Amino acid sequence: MEKVSIIIPIYNEEAYIRQSLKSVMRQTYKKLEIIVINDGSTDQSLHICNELSQNDERIFVFSQINTGVSTARNRGIDIATGEYIFFLDGDDAIHPFLIEHLVCQMKKHNVELAMCECRKMTNQQMESIIYGISKSEEEKKIWTRGQAEEWFHKYPKRLSGIGGKMILRKFIGDLRFERQMIYGEDTLFLYNLICKNPRVAYFNVEWYFYRQHLCSVTHSEKVKMDEKYFECTRIIRKSEYEKNQMPYVLYWEEWLLEQMEKSFVLMKENNKKKRWKELRKMAVAERKHPLFYKLNLCRRLRFWICFFAYPLYKNYYNE
Repeated sequence: MEKVSIIIPIYNEEAYIRQSLKSVMRQTYKKLEIIVINDGSTDQSLHICNELSQNDERIFVFSQINTGVSTARNRGIDIATGEYIFFLDGDDAIHPFLIEHLVCQMKKHNVELAMCECRKMTNQQMESIIYGISKSEEEKKIWTRGQAEEWFHKYPKRLSGIGGKMILRKFIGDLRFERQMIYGEDTLFLYNLICKNPRVAYFNVEWYFYRQHLCSVTHSEKVKMDEKYFECTRIIRKSEYEKNQMPYVLYWEEWLLEQMEKSFVLMKENNKKKRWKELRKMAVAERKHPLFYKLNLCRRLRFWICFFAYPLYKNYYNE
């Protein structure tokens, strides 16, 4: 039986880490190496992890000064000894069958990456998770080499998050998370992984439970108001442009416009006048970018209306 290394970076997760760890401890697949990286927590997170490790010899707790989630995940990769690696955030949880299911499919289909869907849940929903799904609801897809790259670019919302994905450790090799990147580090990591041309198994079961709580919502809004929020998208767009992959370049150009629009709407709704004015200047600059004019007229018009005729945008486009 192959070992799975589950890497869990934590920073001040005392309210959630117990449930997160217990969802791993209750997995039907038992050969686990549960690596907790405490990234300088100042609450009781470390105490809770140490307490649980006393009752489960598979849990290994490591501490470091607060240097960010990328450094924590990288340290976890360096420590891991399992054949497979799975990443879990300290405030999320997983279905008890998930690890067994992913390992089985990775072996059966000889893939380097296996993934499921994520289900967004409130705190209350997380406390009353119903673990069950009929086999008839499961849809399976196997992407051959090259197909995964196309799907990654076409559906960045679905494939760009690290949650719910199991990776063959030797396939990761020397690849690591970009420590200097504040936002989108998991998207860039997966992009670089996909560029290595893996075979992928995808299942549409929602067995990774992503917790939506006040802090995460607040953090998400803060992220979207930061100019660095767009950095990852621009890096990938540039990389694909240099490879002359114009269809993929345009996917990311359109995704950048969508990100900018959503950020602008958020700033307008929260009356962040200084920030939405700054973003409007970015929009003016983006309209001068050569790639902008390779998009169709309707898409370009929508972008212009968002920033320069917002009431009209709000009535007709804003969901």
